[in-house]
Amino acid sequence: MKNTRSPLGHLSALAGSFALTVIFGACPAHADATDNAFLQAIHSHGINPNDGDDQGAIRLARAICNMRDEGHTSNWIVNDLAIHADSLTSDQLKFLVQESEITYCPEYSS
Repeated sequence: MKNTRSPLGHLSALAGSFALTVIFGACPAHADATDNAFLQAIHSHGINPNDGDDQGAIRLARAICNMRDEGHTSNWIVNDLAIHADSLTSDQLKFLVQESEITYCPEYSS
């Protein structure tokens, strides 16, 4: 039986103005060329983490790939993120998931 519990459920209590604040927490910046391309793409789409914490956005992208590995669909992930990310539009959430897949888990990009 598929686990229908949100993999982000434990994060909801810590959600902030951007949402998923725990993912967008402090971390030293060590972005490589792949990370930089991902960040440029999401920034150009108006997705900007709180306090400029780009490492948090990278961690979120990798968490999206982990959810795909667990068998969740892109649509399920978008819907799950929408519960926690009230400051992002549906279009931005779809773009974030799509760009995460393209960049970090291309086996799931369509």
